[in-house]
Amino acid sequence: MELFKKHWKILLVIVFAALWVNSCSSNSSNSREVRDLRVETDSLKNEVAKAYQFKAEKMEEIHLMFQIETLKSEKRSVLNINQIFLRKKRPDNRVIEIDKEVQKLEKELNSVQ
Repeated sequence: MELFKKHWKILLVIVFAALWVNSCSSNSSNSREVRDLRVETDSLKNEVAKAYQFKAEKMEEIHLMFQIETLKSEKRSVLNINQIFLRKKRPDNRVIEIDKEVQKLEKELNSVQ
């Protein structure tokens, strides 16, 4: 007990030094975790950016495909009307126009792909 009373200041300094070293090492491990989380967050941000870029590139292609299918549907409708009212109305000019537009859009679609 005498030894403790004589050297209590030194023991107190040793205890505080041990606590300080312990807190430094826990901060170091926390900083590693934070660094790892930042790396993971950055990689997720890159993945999201790539997905949006891919979506933007595909939108033009989808729009062209939609236009082509709309024109083909119109052509089928015109031809069906032509069969029903064969003697009254001749939509051949519109069918030719639709064919030309479809060919033009298909060429543009092929150049996009």
